[in-house]
Amino acid sequence: MSGKIFINYRRGDEPGFTQALLGRLEQAFPADRLFIDVDSIPPGEDFVRMLESQVAQCDALLAVIGHGWLNATDERGSRRLDDPNDFVRIEIESALKQGKRVIPVLVHEARMPRPDELPEAIRPLATRNAVRLTHERFRADTQGLVKALQQTFEDADALRQTQVAATSAHVHARLGRLEGTPKWSASRRASVALGALAVIMVAGAVLLWIKNTATPSSTPQTAAIETTPPASASPAIPVAVPAQTPLPETKTPAVQGPDEVTWLLLKDTTDEDALKRFTTQYPDSPLRKDAEARIAALEAAQAAKPLPADRIAWDLVKDTKDPDQLRRFVEGFPNSPLRPDAEQRIAALSAGAPDPHELARSLQLELKRVGCLDGDVNGAFDDATKTAWHHFLQLTSIRMPDDLSPDAINAVRGINKRVCPVVCQAGEHAEGEQCVGNPPKPATTDAAPNRRAPGPKAPAPARRASGRCFSFQGSQFCQ
Repeated sequence: MSGKIFINYRRGDEPGFTQALLGRLEQAFPADRLFIDVDSIPPGEDFVRMLESQVAQCDALLAVIGHGWLNATDERGSRRLDDPNDFVRIEIESALKQGKRVIPVLVHEARMPRPDELPEAIRPLATRNAVRLTHERFRADTQGLVKALQQTFEDADALRQTQVAATSAHVHARLGRLEGTPKWSASRRASVALGALAVIMVAGAVLLWIKNTATPSSTPQTAAIETTPPASASPAIPVAVPAQTPLPETKTPAVQGPDEVTWLLLKDTTDEDALKRFTTQYPDSPLRKDAEARIAALEAAQAAKPLPADRIAWDLVKDTKDPDQLRRFVEGFPNSPLRPDAEQRIAALSAGAPDPHELARSLQLELKRVGCLDGDVNGAFDDATKTAWHHFLQLTSIRMPDDLSPDAINAVRGINKRVCPVVCQAGEHAEGEQCVGNPPKPATTDAAPNRRAPGPKAPAPARRASGRCFSFQGSQFCQ
């Protein structure tokens, strides 16, 4: 089993964890089969071509994704993944184009990026099945990753052996056809030799006859026949030479290239990924059009099929932020191939639980809106907030636990009017939802002319020492 592993990571994003992963892989694979960094690129060298050549030597690429991987920025504040010259992006893009096995490695609680969060060049990364590595289960998690890499190498070796075997079989078949070409038999060779001897004897007799019959004034004939006789020479006597049987032509077949051998194995496949890897691996092959036509036919056939029930349900809940909906999907379709995606989504949502400080702050804002909290909004579930929360529950007769939770916030948000009454200080009264000062009492003078004698005073309403007033159903009440 051969093959190399390319470890793609971003410096500054979980560097200690990446080194720990490298140490674990060195225990399972030889060190010369692990490639983790481009330590030095010679001056003047095209670093994109250098990185692509390094990726081409590997069978698998591990994309280590930490908490800050997606939104890491450069010195100008721009996101690194949006830069076409970013090393991390170049390596992943090259591996995807070359059809390499790309395995996202999620560190701790890091989530898998969505397709719309990635540049177009590396957007297929979002559809790759990921593995998660944590401190608590580091050994068990990496053991599963090692098994996946070993299987990747076995698949790659099997494909290479198949290609070599197909090429070797073609060469042997060609040699067999050459060896099977019919040869002349011994009798045929003898006949040809006798025919050649007869031609020589006839030619000698003709020369002898010409020499004896020539006139004295004629130019003496030389022993050898000139290629082009002079004009005074006697015309040459044609001699019938038996025609030789031509050898049968043997058309040498052209040796098939690796793209042709691979296409013979893939032309009837229904695996779209294998066909796409073929187009990536042999972009200049004349068979690429056949592969693309095969891919289009498979996609058309897939689009014509009705969607299964689990796919329809998943399209409805895949973007939800409610873990309960995803759990109901898992319960309804326990054998669906989409179940791992749902469980991964549930884990990501559970890992992103709201901050208790933000929960308390939201509850305080809602209690203040319905008039039950007089204190400051400080993000602490303190005694003042608990008292206001209990008062709200008493006035609305809502039955809920006293604990701080999103349900408590939603309960207060469901009330669109003031619940707790306005409480005013002594010398003030409520007008609407505000406290205003009481009007001054009119001055009285007994000596005023034409003034009716004052009657008995009406008894003042009894008040408690607190001087607190409130309104309820349009009436004013003071304590």
